[in-house]
Amino acid sequence: MNLPLGLRRTVLRASRMSCVQNALRRTSEGPTVIFYHGVEEQIANPNVQTLHVPLREFEKQMRFLQRQREVISIEHLCQCLRTGHGLHSRQAVITFDDGYRNNLTIAAPLLQYLKFPFTVFVSTRHITQNLRFPTYYLRAAIWHTPRSRIRLRCLRREFPVDSQASRQAAFHDIASIMKTCARVLHDRIVSEVREQCSPDQWEELAAKYVSEAPMGWNDITRIRSMGGTIGAHGHDHLILHRQQPAEEIRRQLSQSKLAVEAHVGECKFMAYPNGTPSDISQSAYLDARLAGYRMCFTTIEAEVVPDADCYLAPRVFAPDDFEEFCYCLNRSGDSNAGYRAACRLFRTREFPATVKTAAHGACECEG
Repeated sequence: MNLPLGLRRTVLRASRMSCVQNALRRTSEGPTVIFYHGVEEQIANPNVQTLHVPLREFEKQMRFLQRQREVISIEHLCQCLRTGHGLHSRQAVITFDDGYRNNLTIAAPLLQYLKFPFTVFVSTRHITQNLRFPTYYLRAAIWHTPRSRIRLRCLRREFPVDSQASRQAAFHDIASIMKTCARVLHDRIVSEVREQCSPDQWEELAAKYVSEAPMGWNDITRIRSMGGTIGAHGHDHLILHRQQPAEEIRRQLSQSKLAVEAHVGECKFMAYPNGTPSDISQSAYLDARLAGYRMCFTTIEAEVVPDADCYLAPRVFAPDDFEEFCYCLNRSGDSNAGYRAACRLFRTREFPATVKTAAHGACECEG
């Protein structure tokens, strides 16, 4: 529906209240795994804090799940998928990516109160070293640099940032390169992006955008005590696409798992950074099993259908807006055919006929 935002929200609300959206659920085949990043009480700049849902919207979304869904743990989901029974379309799983501290301070208390299990996939280097994530530096630099152009020597390019439109275009262009290049170039881009603001300005921005701060390991331990499961999200939040060397991919998968297990216990689950089919290489898909994960999650939107691939499990991104959230969940079954097609295409593209992969329809979650 290409409608103005206010009108679209009115139409979606009417379709929900009149139970029209219930008809959309006829295509549902299984649980929906929902993913967030952070939850914040106050959003100072949505262009910088783009990954954080306002608390008031998150509360409404959780109340909707309380009324309309059965929230289950990721462990229960995996067990049901392995045994082939127990899954149904009213179930939902709540997950968070990266490991922002507001998962502990803002989201977890509400989830604990509602007795909702949840999972946080953490980028272990950022947790260990208290580092903010690469795209935060990019967003903050683009919207706060005093310069009118960002010059990146490693790319031999300049990007104008003298208007809202040019800032958005610069972010899109630079982020696209960061997400598709190998680690060496990625790290150089981040280093040169940080040069666009002075050290004093970065300190001011860190105080302004506390939402972007990661948890520490003591925080992760508290998350577990509040009903959270801890999964891995790579060590450096490096995207595991085909441009990354195979040994780097193996290091990302194994080091993050070992770090979680050293601090909080067994790590059975992982979410691929970025998580689209083009972000997951043959090495990542195969090495995730060798590393000992039982289930790995993508950002391919669909429900967890009975024949889902445990190492390409789908998830649905949670929109900020409550009406969009409800609509997204009620029509999640519409994407199931596309998910199956994406899995077939991924395996056809990535693997020659001589490479053995999970049969379509087989879940290899070991008991």
